[in-house]
Amino acid sequence: MMFSTKIAEAAGYCLANGINFALYAMPGSNEVTFIADDGAQCDVEEREMKGFFINTFLNRLPRPILIRPRLDCNSVISLKNTPASGHLNAQINKMSTPREKYLLDIKNLADTLKRKGGKTVISRVICGSAGHIDWITVAARYFTAYPATFRFMYHTPETGSWIGATPEILLSRDNATSTITTMSLAGTRMRSDKPWDCKNRAEHDFVTDYIVNIFQSEGIEPHIHEAENVAYGDIEHLCHRITAHYEGQIFPLLHHLSPTPALAGVPIDSALRHIATYESHDRGCYGGYVGVCDNDGLHAFVNLRSVRFDGGDYCIYAGGGITAASSPESEWEETEAKVKKLLSIIQSESHE
Repeated sequence: MMFSTKIAEAAGYCLANGINFALYAMPGSNEVTFIADDGAQCDVEEREMKGFFINTFLNRLPRPILIRPRLDCNSVISLKNTPASGHLNAQINKMSTPREKYLLDIKNLADTLKRKGGKTVISRVICGSAGHIDWITVAARYFTAYPATFRFMYHTPETGSWIGATPEILLSRDNATSTITTMSLAGTRMRSDKPWDCKNRAEHDFVTDYIVNIFQSEGIEPHIHEAENVAYGDIEHLCHRITAHYEGQIFPLLHHLSPTPALAGVPIDSALRHIATYESHDRGCYGGYVGVCDNDGLHAFVNLRSVRFDGGDYCIYAGGGITAASSPESEWEETEAKVKKLLSIIQSESHE
């Protein structure tokens, strides 16, 4: 997938001048949508929302940032003769997670979980500098590589600039039928025809049970569909899609679901304490959610397989679910597999 000349020009101008924008492609679609706006936090009724929305890990924004479709490509390009106002981004982390620290942390955490049970998702960052890189080209190549995912690129001063391709639906709602859909997506391996092992099944069941319990606590009766494997490049995840009928407010339910055990762990309180203990980086938007409100409904996805960038500096985020059965080396290799494609695109587009 190549972006149109106008999309590439408009997105590049927005990045250079700190204009809030988003471009995205829905799963299975080759159509790329570009919108730009002031990026103010949502101040409209839920049913009136239109545009691209963003929230961070742990929902640190009380209401998600909404980029409304106020400016199209032509409108942005026409601003080229207007003086830029300048902008400030939150500082980007520039230190990768050391391998030795990660392996020791996973060993210690797995020992703790052997005594106490549960699961915790620990992430790591792979940071670097990419000289003279064109992030629009990086995004176009990444969009092309994963057509079955929700692909996104956005910038706001509050969040910084991000690119991602996520296979995980957090929550969607069809306005016509009031059907909501989510998924339990946990367990990772290289593609295989073999049955899933006990470690991955246990990790997956934590997530499924958590989502079902949240739905039932809200008076929602969930329907769990048959298990399936969801491919992502050379790897695959174990997945159960979960649907229900729901006519209530969607964003409170989103906040209740995010972060799921697939991004934090379970029990949630102890998992968050473990994350605070072992992770030395700020996740920012990684593990939060991104999505689109349109005439058909709401489509929210977990911010996964993503990179935050600022100029030539970048940090790629990847995590894995740690249980009592986790092997530190295997967990490291899992995160390496998750970032391999994105990192290779960045490195091939970097020109020192």
